[in-house]
Amino acid sequence: RVVGRIDAEKLAMRDGARGGDWPDLWVDAPYVRRRQAGRIVSGAVIAAGVVIIEDCLIDGNFAGSAHGISDERRGGGELYVSNTTVRNNAGKGITIDPGAGTVAGQRIDVALDNVRAQNSGFGMTFGNNTRVMINRSVFSGNAVGIAASTGLAAAEGNISNSVISGGTSAYSLQA
Repeated sequence: RVVGRIDAEKLAMRDGARGGDWPDLWVDAPYVRRRQAGRIVSGAVIAAGVVIIEDCLIDGNFAGSAHGISDERRGGGELYVSNTTVRNNAGKGITIDPGAGTVAGQRIDVALDNVRAQNSGFGMTFGNNTRVMINRSVFSGNAVGIAASTGLAAAEGNISNSVISGGTSAYSLQA
């Protein structure tokens, strides 16, 4: 019964039968088991060239890898996040790492505009073949505001008209 109700709601959403605002993000992706740090964990598999996240509140992810937004595509692509708040995550608010640190995947181009990353272990991390543009955004109350690492391939970050403050560790910006 539950699956039938969800399928009916997905069809209504696809066909535009429901009007008004949609406060939830729906992602239909298969879950698979994979090995991570010596453990078997499950994770969503989403393959897309362009991902757009806008007008969202992502709040309180303390389970699993504990990231608000995590883009680990090996095939590269583009990620656009605008008018979105990511807060209260045990690990990383936003993390971009093509190939998940095991290989240098193809480049992911990222544009953040009017994004708030608050009260997480890291506000944002990026590395390994990423190009990031951050504009009109705030990273506050995180242990580390923004961290970049380039173990396998170069990364580029550009920050404009933004604030990084309130890091509870020794770093607000770590490269």
